[in-house]
This record gives sequence, structure tokens and C-alpha cells, in this order.
Amino acid sequence: MNAIILAGGKNSRIGTRKAFLEIEGRPIIQRTIDLLKPRFDRVYLVTNEPELYARFGLEMVADEIKEAGPLGGIHAGLGVTGSDYNFVVACDMPFLSGQLVDYLKERVEKSEDPVQCVVPRWYKGIEPLHAIYHRSLRPKISEALAAGERKMGFLVRNWQAYFIDLDEWAEANGVQLEKVFSNVNTWAEFEAAKKVSE
Repeated sequence: MNAIILAGGKNSRIGTRKAFLEIEGRPIIQRTIDLLKPRFDRVYLVTNEPELYARFGLEMVADEIKEAGPLGGIHAGLGVTGSDYNFVVACDMPFLSGQLVDYLKERVEKSEDPVQCVVPRWYKGIEPLHAIYHRSLRPKISEALAAGERKMGFLVRNWQAYFIDLDEWAEANGVQLEKVFSNVNTWAEFEAAKKVSE
């Protein structure tokens, strides 16, 4: 299984590249890379600014379908991966849990029935930008975007997603989902993230 980091957003709400903001002295994207590399065969980065990310040493790919948001990024990533299943994550989540990533991988690997996507679900909703996608979804993404549909939540439900409910699992395993699924879309969220890490 491979991993795909999405770093193609415009960062319009925060006004700077979220992936480079530092938590505990490391850029958020470096924290993500360090967590994913031991767990996956290869880690890809989807970005339209490869020159800015070259220092991280990842295989990079640009969006093929422009201005398509996260779906465009997933489409691009699935086009280069050699793995059927791929863990896809946004670049602005500083507190990923290796324990949770391992759990999602395990659920896919032990599943007797083939699934198109595996999406975490908790009391606040679903997390389609912290999920596992089969590369066979690539043409379906093209079709959805051509039809003008860009809402991840709508699409994963129509792709017969396998939802994994995490509330009880997280409580039993000491995983703080509020922290794990937090991101830094605004400066206020970034400041809050720094306080959480202290």
C-alpha cells in the first residue's frame, strides 16, 4: 500500500503554505512524512509547486484536472501509484496517529470483500481526507468532476464506501480524535495546534 499527501490547496484562508508551518520545530508536512514513510511502500506528494517541496525528497505529481480541489489531487495521485490501495491525507493535519493509520490499513488488509474506499467516521462526521482509496476510483473521479460534482462527502457515499466507526475504538486505545483530525486552515487553528503540542 502507498500513501498520497495532498498539498495542492490555495491556502487562501491562512495566506501562507500550511504544510510549512512548524509544530514542535518541524514543518507539518515533515511530521506527516516521518509518520508515513515507515508504514507505506512509497509516499507521493500531489503539488502544483514541486520546486517548493523538492527538499522533502518525495515523488511528486501535479494535478491533471486543474481547480478541482482535493478530488483533483486524489485523481492525480491515483494516476501514478502502483498500489491498488492508497492512504490519502491532507498536508495540514499536524497530529496524525500512527496507531490509527495502522488500524485503517489492517481493516483493509483483513477485509474479505473488495472495497473502493475506506473512510473513518466519528461523532463529528466522516474524514474523506484521511482515508484509503482504491486506484480503480480514478475514472469515477473524472466522471464526477466532469459532471460538476466536487463534494467529497457526497461522492464517498455514492462509491459504496466502507465506513469505520472510530469513537469506541479511539476511547479504548487512548487516541484523541479531536486532535488527530484537527487541521490548520486559519492562524487561530495554527495557534491552537501549537498550544496542544506543548
